Amino acid sequence: RAPASALQRCHAAVPLGPRVLYFGGGRSRSLTNAVCAYDTVHDAWEAAPHTLSGRPPKPRQNAQCALLPGTGLLVVFGGWRLGPMANDVNLGDTHVLDLDGGQSEGEAETEGEEE
Repeated sequence: RAPASALQRCHAAVPLGPRVLYFGGGRSRSLTNAVCAYDTVHDAWEAAPHTLSGRPPKPRQNAQCALLPGTGLLVVFGGWRLGPMANDVNLGDTHVLDLDGGQSEGEAETEGEEE
């Protein structure tokens, strides 16, 4: 069964061997910064092991992600989140997630409520 974070819309996805990693996404009032993985060989969902280098990204949708080959590092750039007074906030920040670490320095978070 897929974790709730994987059932969101507007997430970013990148292939990693037989898995597909998913980051963030959600509805405008219920965004997440969670990372999960779908194992295409075993048809199974799992929470992706990761540590965060620096501060964890804020929950967001429409971010861009890329894996740095041979490093186990997932780079997350930009995205969008709902700002104060229902104003859109386009994010231009960059975060690095270390997928080989196995523990989480920053916890995944979800904000807001469903639309």
